[in-house]
Amino acid sequence: MDDSEYSLTVDDDHAFGRGVPRKRRKKRRVVAAIFSEPKEPSSRLAETDAETLGNACIFNVLPAAASTGPKTTISYGEPSSSAVLLELVPMRELEASERSTSDTISSATPILFSTHVNTLPVEIFSEIFVLCLPDGLPLRSSRREAPLVLCRICRYWRRIALSTTELWSSFSSVRTDGKLFAHERIMSMYFHRSNPRPLTLEVKPMVNSTRILRGLLEHVGRWKTLTIKMDKGLATTFAQMKKPPLLLESLDVTICFDDVGDEPMEEHENVPLAIQKMVGLRSLTWQSRNNIPSTFLAIPLHQLTRLEILCHLHLADCISVLSCCQQLVDFTLDCKKPCEVETPLATMIPRLPNLLNLNVTIYIIDIGKFLEHFNFPALRSLTVSHRRVHTRHDIYAFERFFIRSRCSLDKLRLHDRYLNQDGLISYLTLPCLQSVRELHVIAAANNRMISLLTYPTAQPDHCVISHTEYLLPCLENLSIGPCKTDDGLLAKMLESRVKPAAGDVPRTFGASLVKARAVLARDGKERYPHHKDIAGFRKLLNRELTLYWVWR
Repeated sequence: MDDSEYSLTVDDDHAFGRGVPRKRRKKRRVVAAIFSEPKEPSSRLAETDAETLGNACIFNVLPAAASTGPKTTISYGEPSSSAVLLELVPMRELEASERSTSDTISSATPILFSTHVNTLPVEIFSEIFVLCLPDGLPLRSSRREAPLVLCRICRYWRRIALSTTELWSSFSSVRTDGKLFAHERIMSMYFHRSNPRPLTLEVKPMVNSTRILRGLLEHVGRWKTLTIKMDKGLATTFAQMKKPPLLLESLDVTICFDDVGDEPMEEHENVPLAIQKMVGLRSLTWQSRNNIPSTFLAIPLHQLTRLEILCHLHLADCISVLSCCQQLVDFTLDCKKPCEVETPLATMIPRLPNLLNLNVTIYIIDIGKFLEHFNFPALRSLTVSHRRVHTRHDIYAFERFFIRSRCSLDKLRLHDRYLNQDGLISYLTLPCLQSVRELHVIAAANNRMISLLTYPTAQPDHCVISHTEYLLPCLENLSIGPCKTDDGLLAKMLESRVKPAAGDVPRTFGASLVKARAVLARDGKERYPHHKDIAGFRKLLNRELTLYWVWR
């Protein structure tokens, strides 16, 4: 049989099924066949008449014949004009549709950049992008958060994001999920996009953290804030710093390795020597499980306004450090080990004229014994946390500190779960604490304590009430608990201190509570009965008071 004509004889009921070649059936191409003798193809497509097209049929839509019908011969020869036309018509329609789509996109492009948000100035776009950054610094990069996600919206937004240097000025060596993220190329990309803005950095000990720190040292002149957790390799690299970071304002150092015995390791001792070169430093945090190195006590800290020491520090060493920090505004001390009761070597009491906030967490030694060696005339906020049971609190030493400093305290936090009621009442009845506006007490409160905090009932004929009849007349923010009191007593105290409702007798003494938080105690697994208290709390929600209560 000639190659130009291929004949296949099948049953009518299988003419469009198994009898059709597999390749044609798989591709399901649109093919027309003429059930007649093959005709010579027309030389011109325009001469194809409607009658010829009407005789055409499509394989995949032609109904099957009866199974008992006669044999049918299907011939495949030269393509007829109708078949060629059916092949070309879809192609022409596809080309026309493509041209139409291209014209639509071209006409819509200028509209896209001239309407809606894209009409905003670039400066406003940049400010909006900065507000899209996650809270907290330094940023831990994630593809689902700014700034990386802003580069995946459209080309216009990407150009703005790349030109906004503030978006790329924060860099962390880890991702939000804690896995390894940064390497030299990504770090270089961030530094190039943020140039010349100062950098906020975070480095943690990981696989390639030493190489990353070496890369950061090449841009040491741009450091503004650095948070670093050091293993031995990072400590050695950090101590080899050649150029001082003159712009560095905040440094947070955490030592992750332990010393051998009581003597600090060489890597531990060399880190403060590098800190000594940072003349522009204003905030310093030092955290370690070890004793503070002797080199730390020798570095000048006179320029610091914030100091946080989270390691074991002897009282004499603390006095020595604070004596050099005359500009200090905020000081935090958290002794990781019990602080020995010792007689300090210094004979002069250091005076810090600018210290506003003091946060002390200590063991064994009482806060009164600690404060007895200092003078803070500008102190406004005091936080005291005791970690061990004390046999006796020196209330008189605590009072002598306030008399010597002549400071007026606005905020007091007492965190001592072992403090008994007599000790707590002794603190709160001191005349030096009657100026407190915000009080947070984490200690057991009983009926006597709550009764002392309750304002006396205002009577029309009782216009003058002495300040000795109630405690803390300036109190506006109160958090107290766990409360082991009779039911209804706590709600009565809060109601006496809240602003009187319209129509009630106005109170002529004492400030009104604006915010309160009560911790209701449990007796094992059972709760103390506070049904009346909770009912009173719900009534106070309609007053000018923000109130929270929890069970613990």
